[in-house]
Amino acid sequence: MIDSPLAFCPVCREIVLLDQTRAECARDHPCIEGRCPLAGSFTGIEFKEGATGMRVRRRLATPRS
Repeated sequence: MIDSPLAFCPVCREIVLLDQTRAECARDHPCIEGRCPLAGSFTGIEFKEGATGMRVRRRLATPRS
């Protein structure tokens, strides 16, 4: 059973999970970067390693169309 929010993407014509980041979705689906119709719908959090070596959690900012 999937508890994640789902949406149909009209660009790749597939159902995508919205609890991931936009970058993760772009790696999995053949969409054109910068033209994502669901860009404002993703709720995922990206983990990056900062200069101090600590893992930093930040919400990705998505550009508004």
